[in-house]
Amino acid sequence: MVAVFLFACLNWYFNPQQLPLVSLLGLAFPFLLLLVLFFMVWWFFFKRKWALISAIAIILGGREIVHFFAFNVNSEFVETKNQKTFA
Repeated sequence: MVAVFLFACLNWYFNPQQLPLVSLLGLAFPFLLLLVLFFMVWWFFFKRKWALISAIAIILGGREIVHFFAFNVNSEFVETKNQKTFA
């Protein structure tokens, strides 16, 4: 499960025209994230060492998680108007 999640994290770098079936894995990204989180909690209660595998996968996929859910905590939104447009 963790390997599929990490592969889905790398999916953003593949060209969908060259690998159409692999690019569909990006649609499953939020569900894979939920499964990895579920397994991390599950293993935390039964085998704590195995929970580290899921935790490391979430840390490694942190950049893609932030990009997918669009967390922009430190950046401000500034809208600039181009002088050549009407609106």
